[in-house]
Amino acid sequence: MSEHEQENLNNGVNNKGVSDSATKNLKDLSNDKSLEKINTITTPIAPKQNDFSGLASAVHHLEQMKQLAAVFVKGGLCPIKKEEDVIIAIITGNQLGLPYTTSINNIFPINGKPGMSAHLIRALLLQNGIVFNKDYDFEPMYQYYEGDLDANGKLVARKIEVAGKDKPQPILRGVATLDKIDETKYVAGRVEVDRVTQYTFTRMLKQANGEYEKIKVVSSFKMSEANTAGLLGKDNWKNYPVRMCDARAFTAGAREIASDIIFGMYSINELADTYDIPYTITDTLEEAIVQDAVIVK
Repeated sequence: MSEHEQENLNNGVNNKGVSDSATKNLKDLSNDKSLEKINTITTPIAPKQNDFSGLASAVHHLEQMKQLAAVFVKGGLCPIKKEEDVIIAIITGNQLGLPYTTSINNIFPINGKPGMSAHLIRALLLQNGIVFNKDYDFEPMYQYYEGDLDANGKLVARKIEVAGKDKPQPILRGVATLDKIDETKYVAGRVEVDRVTQYTFTRMLKQANGEYEKIKVVSSFKMSEANTAGLLGKDNWKNYPVRMCDARAFTAGAREIASDIIFGMYSINELADTYDIPYTITDTLEEAIVQDAVIVK
C-alpha cells in the first residue's frame, strides 16, 4: 500500500464521523496486503473537517499579538508602521510557515492585499526544491527580412506590397541570431522590435500514487506587454526596464509552478503598479519600497 493510501486510511480511521462498522472495514482494508500494488485510491474516505485551531489560537492571543506588534512598530527593524498590518503580516506568514521577523520584513499591505517581496518568493521556491533558470535576460527580439541578390551580386531586401506600398519581406520575428536563420534564405537585415526576459522553472511533484512527476513551466515577459498594460510611462519602468521585466517574468512563473506554496500571492511591485502606488527600486532583486501604502523610513 502506498504512503498516500495509508495516510488516507489513517485519516478515515481517526475521524469521529466514521461509524464503528466503517472503522472496522477500514482497518481490515489497511491490513489487506493485496491492496499494496494498487496505485489509485479505492478506499472510501470520511470527509475531513476544516481545522480552525490555528485561527482560534490567533484570536485567543490577539491581545498578546497587539503588544508584540506595538514593539515591532516602535523598533527600528520593522518597515510596517501600523500595528494592524503587522498582525496581518504575521498571520499570513504563519500560513506560509515563516518566522515573525521574516513576515514583517517581506509581506506588505498594498490596497488591502498582501504583497510578497521578490526575496521571499525566490526563497520559498528554493526551500521547496524548485529550480529556475534565466533563459533570456532582456534579450532583443528582431524582425528579420528576406533578401535577394541583384544583378551585381549585392544583397537587397525582397519587397512585398502591403497596403499599396512596397515593404521588406519578413522571415521571422523572435530572439535569434543570423546563424539560426534558414540557410536557404538570404537575410537582408533585421530590426529590433521588442525585448524579452524568460525563465524556465522545474519541479518534481508528488502524485496521488506516490510517484514523482517532473513539471516544467516557461514564463516570459516582453516590453511590448508592459506597453500594452500601460506600464512604460511609470518612472521605474523608464529608469529600470531590465529589472522590472525580470521581476514580471519571474513572479508570473513562480505563481504557476508553485501555486500550492505561495498561494497565488502577487509581488509588491505588481500590486503597486496595478494600483498606481509610487515606489522606488532598492536592489537587484526588484525589492520595492512602497511609499504612502507602506512607510519605510
